[in-house]
Amino acid sequence: MNFEDYRAKKILLVEDFLERVLPPISNPPSILHEAMRYSIFAGGKRLRSLLSIATGDIYFLSDSVIVPPASAIELIHTYSLIHDDLPAMDNDDFRRGKPTSHKKFGEAIAILSGDALLTYAFFILSKYPQEEEYAMRKVRVIEEVSKASGTPYGMVAGQVFDMENTDKNRKVEDIEKLHSTLVDLHSKKTGALISVAVKIGYIMGGATKKEEEFLDNYSKNIGIAFQIVDDVLDEISSQEKMGKRVKKDREEGKLTYPLLFGVEKSIEMARDHVEEAKSHLEHFGERGKILSVIADFIVDREF
Repeated sequence: MNFEDYRAKKILLVEDFLERVLPPISNPPSILHEAMRYSIFAGGKRLRSLLSIATGDIYFLSDSVIVPPASAIELIHTYSLIHDDLPAMDNDDFRRGKPTSHKKFGEAIAILSGDALLTYAFFILSKYPQEEEYAMRKVRVIEEVSKASGTPYGMVAGQVFDMENTDKNRKVEDIEKLHSTLVDLHSKKTGALISVAVKIGYIMGGATKKEEEFLDNYSKNIGIAFQIVDDVLDEISSQEKMGKRVKKDREEGKLTYPLLFGVEKSIEMARDHVEEAKSHLEHFGERGKILSVIADFIVDREF
């Protein structure tokens, strides 16, 4: 099976699971459930769930074991996008080529739908898989996802750091210091959910400590590569291709890789991180092939 076939098959599993478990629009409060479904089924690469499933494949996990927690990460990611788009945050009108949640449903419902997706994710994580043998692994997954989603180590902290590091008049002088700040910021804002997606796969699979170390190094590097590519695409792509407003990072004075290093150097750095990530998969041989292909997919999108 080639990667695109693999990707399509696994995404369909996630979509089908979410379709079954999310509250139907017919259940009150209907407007809330409509808003939740509007955002979760608006498209997207399903990268995080794909990483969980591909890591689980290393340990030959069944779909019934890995698909539910992999899907839960998509709920958390989507909640973060809904809140990120709000007027008080990035104030975006479009996401994935469609009006953002607050533009379609109003700010109050958008906020509440994000809240509902976040909490529903933990309902799924606590309920599935239901086999007793996975009970303790589920507890550890919930701990890691909580840490990756919040503060001080996770996504919410990273979002605050991103907001605090906005300066239209910033002088790029101490590049090394700013780069360190940038890595720390994005390891939380973007990298935390990418890393925990991989953790879900290896925790549920029962990885050894050494294997966890290999996979943590892999996920850390693809997380950085992913953010670099996002920064570059915001500079060089179009709203039609991205499905959202572009060049807004520069307009808002955000700290980005192209600001510090330029576009070409940033792309080179992203590719270096992908190669570094792939080097940590050598231990797994053929079992790590899909994760290696996903790393290439991250850096090659839209370039």
